[in-house]
Amino acid sequence: MIDREIAMKKWKWIIAMAMMSGLSGLAHAAPYCFTINPTGPLKTAEYNFDANKIPPFNPNVPDGTLLLGITLESDNVPPPFWIRCVYPIFSLSYWHSPLPAYGVNQKMFQSGIEGVAVKIASSGKFLPIDSRDAYYPEYEIGVGGGNKASVMLQFYKIGPITGKGRLSGEFAFHSVTSLTDKVVSYRWSGDLQIKAPTCNAAAATQNVDLGTYSTKKFTGIGSTSDLKPFAINLICSGGDESVDAKLYMTLTDVTYQSNTSNTLNLSSDSTAKGLGIQVFKDSTLLSYGPDSSVAGNKNQWYAGTTGNGFFSIPLSARFIQTSPTVTAGKAKGRMTFTLSYQ
Repeated sequence: MIDREIAMKKWKWIIAMAMMSGLSGLAHAAPYCFTINPTGPLKTAEYNFDANKIPPFNPNVPDGTLLLGITLESDNVPPPFWIRCVYPIFSLSYWHSPLPAYGVNQKMFQSGIEGVAVKIASSGKFLPIDSRDAYYPEYEIGVGGGNKASVMLQFYKIGPITGKGRLSGEFAFHSVTSLTDKVVSYRWSGDLQIKAPTCNAAAATQNVDLGTYSTKKFTGIGSTSDLKPFAINLICSGGDESVDAKLYMTLTDVTYQSNTSNTLNLSSDSTAKGLGIQVFKDSTLLSYGPDSSVAGNKNQWYAGTTGNGFFSIPLSARFIQTSPTVTAGKAKGRMTFTLSYQ
């Protein structure tokens, strides 16, 4: 579908070109265009394309992969009107996109969806297209009317696709005399936002048993008990098919919320003294931070990537001696976690 020849009927909006004469004295004037019948400022024909007609694609592919190629037809045909253009030396024509360029040599644009670039084809050629045609002192163009427009789009993966961003607004335009003199505009008629899943804890509260130890286990500050495995389990839902969310997490010390160390304080209802609790992800000792979902929150860490469904984050924890003397009793610590979708 991507390589076939595209017959773009939309270009039938150029329905007439009438050569005019007697204006050779304008050879050094600036080019300009205006609407005629009735005469007025230059108008723009807007073609709307339904972004929701773009089918789902698999984001779990290497960067640079073609995700999807599709030819879309506009939802509408704008009312026809005529413009007259005057050029001093040659006629100018531009097909461009207002989207930020991504790899100009590859003629890609940032689609508006994070991690996805788009190539846009006009008459089988990819934008941007600049052309200077033969000398036309003056000519007239019919715009709008006739057939619906069609456009070919190719979407490429250029980075992690996390669901951020959307397809909306103008994505291509045709202009004459300058990039600001638009006669045709292609716009998304609906906002397509890729939805990544959001997650909730599988259980509102969770107790982790770190074991029972003699005080003789702790021989000095920094001595530890054995690591005990546990997991934070999540139920994730609400995402589009094949769309994943990148989860980042911050652990917060409930007893001392300003704690940014790597040791959880014992809660006030603990009877044991001289201990703290440490939590590991794999072999990495985790630190605590503010209760915030802001990206880059202090001591925030990458928890994994998931789609809809059950997601488990394996962790482990242990006691650590924090004071010269350990007093026997119940040792409790309380922490919360906050997710950040990035």
